[in-house]
Amino acid sequence: GRGMIAPGKWADLLLFDPAKVGISALAKAKDLPGGGTRMLRSPLGVHGVWVNGLRVFDGVKYSSPPDGAGQVLRAFES
Repeated sequence: GRGMIAPGKWADLLLFDPAKVGISALAKAKDLPGGGTRMLRSPLGVHGVWVNGLRVFDGVKYSSPPDGAGQVLRAFES
């Protein structure tokens, strides 16, 4: 029941422009507790990400998906 783009099916989608896809230059973000700084990169050419049919990235900002929309993968199994 996964991977098909059809009503009632579960699929994760990434909409991107193949001519522009990439990553930005490093940028500092001073948003850690205690005023700490971290380095970030932004996706380029990505117009949207959907997890189980719910949009979680609109090309500019991320949203907090409701429970059940997916999960963060912290490790990969081979």
